Amino acid sequence: MKKEKNERMKKLRVKYENQSEIKDDDKNTMTQFLIGYCKIEHNRIIEHTVEKWRNSKRNEITEESITNWCE
Repeated sequence: MKKEKNERMKKLRVKYENQSEIKDDDKNTMTQFLIGYCKIEHNRIIEHTVEKWRNSKRNEITEESITNWCE
């Protein structure tokens, strides 16, 4: 799942970096978009992790591993 997400992010960055004449405002907008995208994905993994934990009845996944997922 992390590899999949990294591939999507990489494609977004490559697509964006290949554009010509990017203004500073546009760069800032894209940065905010990537931060927002990461937060959305981060929330999804937290929801998935909580569900997985409830189903397994074991606490194998730590808060640190969830936080590191999106960095």
